[in-house]
Amino acid sequence: MILRALYDYYHRSGDSVAAPGSEFKELPFLIVIDRQGCFLRFEDCRTDKKRSTPRQVPKAVKRTVKPTPNKLWDNKEYVLGYTDDPKKQAKTDEKHRLFKQLCATLADAHPDNVGLRAVARFYAAADALEQVSGDELWSEIAADPTVNLSFRVEGEARIVADQACLFATAAPEPKGKKAAEDPICLVTGKRGPSVRLTKATPIVGGKTNGAIVAFQKAQGYDSYGKTQCYNAPISVEAEDAYSTALATMLGKDSHNMFRVGNRTFVFWASNNCPEAQQAEKALFDFFGFVEKETDDPNRRIESVRQAFRSIYSGKQATDTDAHFYFLGLAPNAARIAVVHWSECALREFAGIITRHFDDMEIVDTRKAAKPVAGIHAMMSAVALQGKAADVEPSLVEATMRSILEGTPYPYALAAACIRRIRADQQVYAARAALLKAYVNRKITETNNKLLTPMLDTNQTDPAYLCGRLFAVVERLQERANGSANVASRYIGSASTTPSIVFGPLLALSVHHSEKLTNSTYFDKLKGEILAVMPSEGFPVRLDIEGQGRFFVGYYHQRQEFFKSKPEETEYPNP
Repeated sequence: MILRALYDYYHRSGDSVAAPGSEFKELPFLIVIDRQGCFLRFEDCRTDKKRSTPRQVPKAVKRTVKPTPNKLWDNKEYVLGYTDDPKKQAKTDEKHRLFKQLCATLADAHPDNVGLRAVARFYAAADALEQVSGDELWSEIAADPTVNLSFRVEGEARIVADQACLFATAAPEPKGKKAAEDPICLVTGKRGPSVRLTKATPIVGGKTNGAIVAFQKAQGYDSYGKTQCYNAPISVEAEDAYSTALATMLGKDSHNMFRVGNRTFVFWASNNCPEAQQAEKALFDFFGFVEKETDDPNRRIESVRQAFRSIYSGKQATDTDAHFYFLGLAPNAARIAVVHWSECALREFAGIITRHFDDMEIVDTRKAAKPVAGIHAMMSAVALQGKAADVEPSLVEATMRSILEGTPYPYALAAACIRRIRADQQVYAARAALLKAYVNRKITETNNKLLTPMLDTNQTDPAYLCGRLFAVVERLQERANGSANVASRYIGSASTTPSIVFGPLLALSVHHSEKLTNSTYFDKLKGEILAVMPSEGFPVRLDIEGQGRFFVGYYHQRQEFFKSKPEETEYPNP
C-alpha cells in the first residue's frame, strides 16, 4: 500500500517531480567548456554560498564497495580525480577512470550529441585536474568535501546531464527467461522486468545508501531460490516512480515533510484537487516548526484550523475519493525503517484535525491572545522557559501521533505540563487547553462530564471545584492585600492533596474577607462552590487527571474574574 500510494503520487504530480530515470540535484559548481571540449571556467551556481538551484540529472546509482560513476555528474573524485588524502589517491584514480570511460561510452552511443562529444573531448585533451586547478574558484571547490559537479557547454542553458537520452532506465540483469515470463509487479499488478536492487532514498540520520525497500541476500531469507528483490518483484518502471516520488518529498525545500528528532515524516494527498492541496499546505504549516522555529510560530495556526474545518464541515466540496497518507521513517542500519503509516479519507482526516482544535479550545481574555492548538504552543507549555526545541523528541512524536490519529494525548504530556505549573506557578491558556484536551480524551469512554472551553458552573467534579475555589481564595487575597502569594505557597499541594490544604486556605480567606469593605460577592461564590462539593468533603488525593481538572477549573475561574470583574460590577466597593 505504501509503494502504491507513492507510485500514484508520482504520476499525479506532473512536472513537479523529476522525469523517469532522473532526479533533482543541487550542483554548486559547473564546469563550463566550449564545443571542442576546451575548459573555459567554473560557474558558481550557489544562491547564498550554501544552497544552489536543483537541476535535473540522471538518477544516482546505488553504490556499494565497488566504485560506480553517475552519468555526467558526480563528486570531485569521480569528475576531476581529486582528493586531499594521499592514502585514497589510488582509489580516487580508479573512480576518475571509470567516470571518463562512461563519458566516452555515452559519446560513442550518441555521436550526434554536441554536449556528450564536448565532454569526451575535454577528457581526451589533457589531465582534467591540470585544466581546472588554475581557476579562481578551484580553492573553494577543493575545500568542499561533498561538492558535486557537472558540465555545461558555453551558449547552452541546460547542463549536459539534463538530457532525456541519459535518463533511460538501465535494463534489468539477464535472468535467462523470456519477456513473457517476467514476474508480476507487486505495485502495479502488471508483468514487466523487475529490479534486483532498489535505489537509495536516504533520510537524515541514516546512511546514504538507505532504501525503503531492501532484502537480505542469505540462506534463510531466499524464497524458492529467489534472492534480493526477486523475492517480491517490483518492475523497473514502478521502482523508479515510487523512489523518485519519495526522494522529491524528502527534498530540502519540500513542504510535504518535517522531522522530529531522528524521525522523518512525509505526508501527501491522493489527488490534485484544491482541497487536497490545501490540506497538504495546512499540515506543513501546522507541523513545519520542528525544523526551524520562526518569530511567531502560531501565526498560521488559525488558517490551518479554518482550512480543515471547511473541508470537514462540507463548506468546501471534497472529492469523495481523495485520501490522505502519512508515512513515518527512521534510520535503521543500512535500511530505512517504517515507524508509522496511516491512510484515511481526506474528509475523515480533516475531522480528526478539527477535533484536535476543538479539544484545545479555551477561553482567553487577553487582547493579544494567540492560538494554542499548534504543536509549538503545546511543546512550549511543557518546556523550561518555553523553549519548545528542548522538549524530548519522543514526547513531540507521541503528541503528534495523538493529533493525527485522534487518540488520547500522552500521559507524559500532561505530567510535564503539571510539573511546569508547579515549578513556576503559572496556568496560562496553552497549559489549561492542553490539560483540558488531555482530560476530555481520557473520559470519552466514561460517564464523566467533559470540560468546556469556558467556566462551567454546572460542573460538579470535586477536582474542578477545588480549582475554582483556589482561584477565589487567591483573588480574595489580591483584593485584600494588593498581591497574592497563595499560589506560590499552596498550589502544588492544593492540586494533589486538597483535603489537607483547603481547611487552612478557607480560614485564611475569612481573614482576607474581613479586610474588604464588601466581600459579599466572594462569600457568595465560595458558598456556591462548597454547596455542590460532595458530602464526603475535599478529595484526599488527586491523580494526574484530577490535577488536570483542578488547574482547568482554576484557570476558568481566573478568566471569569478578568473577563468582566463581576466583583466590582455586581457588588459595589467589595
